[in-house]
Amino acid sequence: MTRRLALPYLLVMKPEWELFPGAVSAYEFYTLFPDGRVLETGNVNNLGQSFSRVFGITFEKEDGTREFVYQTCYGQSERLLASLVSIHGDDHGLVLPSSIAPKSAVMVPILHSKSAVEVLDYAEIIEKTLNEEGVSVELDRRDLTSGEKYYYWEKRGIQIRIEIGPKEKKEDIGTIVPRHNLRRKKIARQNLAIEIKRELDKLEKELLEKAETQLKERIGYAVNSDDVSNLVREGKPILNVPSCGKQECNERIEEMTGMENIGFSTEKSVKPMRCLGCNEETTRSCYMARSY
Repeated sequence: MTRRLALPYLLVMKPEWELFPGAVSAYEFYTLFPDGRVLETGNVNNLGQSFSRVFGITFEKEDGTREFVYQTCYGQSERLLASLVSIHGDDHGLVLPSSIAPKSAVMVPILHSKSAVEVLDYAEIIEKTLNEEGVSVELDRRDLTSGEKYYYWEKRGIQIRIEIGPKEKKEDIGTIVPRHNLRRKKIARQNLAIEIKRELDKLEKELLEKAETQLKERIGYAVNSDDVSNLVREGKPILNVPSCGKQECNERIEEMTGMENIGFSTEKSVKPMRCLGCNEETTRSCYMARSY
């Protein structure tokens, strides 16, 4: 998720009372949407030997004896795409990382009647060169205005737009516009492939950094009920609160926060805290949020 889709996630341990029958433990991955709700995008389940005992699946150990196998199961779905569209997208449309973008770049020729043939010939030379140098580019030859083409490709999340007009032809350059910031940059024609690859790497890095910052800044950490009240008032969409792990305490905490327990932290506190449900000492904490 992080490496290929630039999507940061919150990893949590599923509450014991929510495990499906036969599971020993489970971990879930949550992404945070701009509206403050979280979405489960994947899970990893430890099945232990529960199902291998039922179906008689064994393996031979070094000493020759046999033992029931230990199993796991995993799940991810199209919810990842929903997260990607929501977290990276903007008012112009999609913003896509390289792993799923259909093309790295699109070239938009700016055609005027007097220079149309020359500009298009120049654009075709650049298209051929870029594809040969490993940049997947499409030259948009449609009979539309350049503005219509800009809108069309921004909406679809193409990562780099290359603008080629009479000025670019005269100066032997190309104007590139990265999708995630839409800042124009003039590049010498011989350096276009290098600069586009550099901008693609920068786009991936900045998408992830922005999403990671948004996730970290929107998690509030509480150790008592006063902290919870203050964080809710501040509008923090995710709260990390002390919980001993008992289901009855979970119900009290959900009532207190107005949120649901999406899972327990995978890390335990070094310093003991007081469970918000029963006030007993605990080193565990859980994440509270509103989910889809």
